[in-house]
Amino acid sequence: MRVVQQPAFRPHACAVTGRTEDREGFVDTGATIPVIDPHVYVSAAGVRMLMRAFGWPSPDEYARVCRELALSKERLEELELKCRAQEEQLEAIAVLKRYGARSERKPGRPPKSKQESNGKVAA
Repeated sequence: MRVVQQPAFRPHACAVTGRTEDREGFVDTGATIPVIDPHVYVSAAGVRMLMRAFGWPSPDEYARVCRELALSKERLEELELKCRAQEEQLEAIAVLKRYGARSERKPGRPPKSKQESNGKVAA
């Protein structure tokens, strides 16, 4: 099977729709029908083969991708909420800084006293 832009052999039309043109192309199955019959059937397996020929996902792949997308959207919403909360905190800090507020304590550990630093003996 291969995808072609135009049918090259008779009847030069789609066996399912009967159309001679399609923007997305045609699947050349490589099979010939020895007797002309007005009925054309495409089995579910044939549809899956056509889907693969065009690179479309199977129903299982599609369901998996939909689940992944839903999980990604949930995670995105969580992160957006967290980001908004942090932006609000930054805005509040900016307001406090604008009016001259300062931190009363410096971040981190307090410095050691002179006694603690003098009491150490080098080994």
